[in-house]
Amino acid sequence: MSASDLQTGLRACVSAADLDPDVPFTTAVQLGDERAYYDAPVRAASERRIDRKSLLYAASLAKQVVGACFALTTRDGLTSPDDSLAKWIPELPGWASGVKLRQLLAHVGALPEETALLERMRDAGETARTTPGMLAALPSFAELTEPPGTSYSYSNMGYVCLARIVEIASDASLMDVSSQRLFEPLGMTDTRFWPGPDSIPLGALPVDDEPLVGQPFSLGDGGLWTTLDDFMRWNDAMNRDLLGVAELVQQTGTLNDGSPLEYAWGIRRIEHNGYTGWSHGGSWPGIFAKSVRFPALRAGFVAFTLDTDSDPILRLTDRVQDLLCGNSSLPDS
Repeated sequence: MSASDLQTGLRACVSAADLDPDVPFTTAVQLGDERAYYDAPVRAASERRIDRKSLLYAASLAKQVVGACFALTTRDGLTSPDDSLAKWIPELPGWASGVKLRQLLAHVGALPEETALLERMRDAGETARTTPGMLAALPSFAELTEPPGTSYSYSNMGYVCLARIVEIASDASLMDVSSQRLFEPLGMTDTRFWPGPDSIPLGALPVDDEPLVGQPFSLGDGGLWTTLDDFMRWNDAMNRDLLGVAELVQQTGTLNDGSPLEYAWGIRRIEHNGYTGWSHGGSWPGIFAKSVRFPALRAGFVAFTLDTDSDPILRLTDRVQDLLCGNSSLPDS
């Protein structure tokens, strides 16, 4: 597909997705060496505009970055997915010895439910969502509600633990590990993890407070700030396996009974028109992000919108996947 055809196709996908013209958003697609971009035009009703260079909060898109960091420490022999959580965070109660890191990666570690955890943080006087605050609240749960590996339950706390384990194993902060081993080599010059204390990195677009515990300073479940341009670089680098960890990152989990899961190391496997893809979303009050990639096609898609409602971007995602995977002819512009 030529660059002009890809641009025409993206514009048609945006039109067919029936996005709210008053909600700022920015999106891009890639197919092979070609990329196409679309930024929502400025409207009188909108006070803000975002584009491919805007520094935005990526929320749970951070999980695949942490998955890649953990894959690097595993490849280096510093960590193993079969390690217990207790090995790395020994101050946790006895239940941590029965939780394997591979279970945290796949969201089957049976860690406490998030609202209960955040409520305990609030009761302890925490005023922001921080890694130290979340890790301090976790030992207050004397037992788990079910054995690890029993069922899938999406867990932000699990990825906070994994990010902390990367730090311990590397003897360096997650900011340094990710910058030196991921972002700088891949040319992601605007991307960084941000633990505070300032509410946002310099030049970033502010986000709203989370109702229970304020600003998003925890690392691993989120904490990542990036641009559309940079995350397109990330998608392409992972499609091309430039970090040499694709085989690890794309290991999907299983339950104790052998039931297969779609979730791998910070990213979810999807199938579309015969192609295997890898997808994830990220949400926080006032923002939603989405990334999809198909390695066999060297294809990718990223979108950011200044709206908590994910449905419009998910409609766009469906149409873009058709465009990239040849599920339909090029849409009419």
